[in-house]
Amino acid sequence: SDAGLEVTAHPVPGYPTSLWKSGDVWRGQHAILLPPSLPAGRYHLRLSAGGDGSLLLGQVDLAAPEHLWSPPETTFLEDVTLGELATLVGYTMPVSATVGEEIVLQLTWRVEAETHSAYKSFVHLLDANGRLIVGSDAVPAAWQRPTTGWVAGEYITDPHMLALPADLSPGRYLVQTGLYDSLSMQRLLAGDDRDTILLHPLDVTP
Repeated sequence: SDAGLEVTAHPVPGYPTSLWKSGDVWRGQHAILLPPSLPAGRYHLRLSAGGDGSLLLGQVDLAAPEHLWSPPETTFLEDVTLGELATLVGYTMPVSATVGEEIVLQLTWRVEAETHSAYKSFVHLLDANGRLIVGSDAVPAAWQRPTTGWVAGEYITDPHMLALPADLSPGRYLVQTGLYDSLSMQRLLAGDDRDTILLHPLDVTP
């Protein structure tokens, strides 16, 4: 590919070369975050220690995901932006279900900005007192589209499955969603400082 990426890093993180002694053998591991806009193709992996020369380490075949640039149809429309990352533009879900049933809610996010942070999305079913009944927390798009690979302007379809307990009491239940940092567990906030988006309620029947 004609595209490329250059990363500058210490040979062994945490152990500067000033501490090296003759005869030492060091192993350095590096995690490289590939830009989400990097095109698919075959890339050459080279190592350079300065100067004009470089050492060819091997080749990497990069597969890029398909990007959706138009919003898919949804049952419900929304317009809530969380942080600077994404806007929930709509979702599809049943409005009623029976106890013990498995239901699928599909969220649609519009990416507002690229990020180096790994966020997870969640869908929670709550009773009238705010008690969690069942939930789904996952890397978006069924673990297939981590937020570190999101491209500004694209749409992400993000399904979540909820298995209703067989002993769940019939009634109306609240459904909420959001995004949180998988390391800090900090949720992204909406403009009114909410850390969740309330979806259509779910009526559970016997």
